[in-house]
Amino acid sequence: MNTTRPTPQTPETDDPATHYEQIVLSHCVPGEECLAFQHGETKPPFIIRILPFVPDLLTRARKYLLAITDRRVLILELTNPFNKLKLPGFKSVIASLPFTEIASVQPKRGILTSCLAIAAKSGKRYAFTDMLLSAPETFASNLQTVMENPARR
Repeated sequence: MNTTRPTPQTPETDDPATHYEQIVLSHCVPGEECLAFQHGETKPPFIIRILPFVPDLLTRARKYLLAITDRRVLILELTNPFNKLKLPGFKSVIASLPFTEIASVQPKRGILTSCLAIAAKSGKRYAFTDMLLSAPETFASNLQTVMENPARR
């Protein structure tokens, strides 16, 4: 049963951290606390993005918000507005993984960007690229800290 509730209307804010935290908190159950969040993207392969006959709409990156709460990991898909000055809004919930369902979290650092892969025990894998250089390591260490310390939950 899909029990998604509509995102409450939040006042527009110029602070991205406050905006993203409001998106995460709107998907938390009462009493649940957001401990950390990071941004992630997925893009088509480079060769597809440079072909001149592929429309820009097909090659746009998908934006995600990865959040650690005191009970689970939330993966939220965000809109990708054409106006780059506008903050992305909520689009859909991709996954809500309790800590007991997470098999592994693998951060990888590249030359210019980094990526993060989250594997669930069900076999599902979530991969995110084009994160800031230190973001995957920070997210993985925050998640490891929360998972190892049940008193924080």
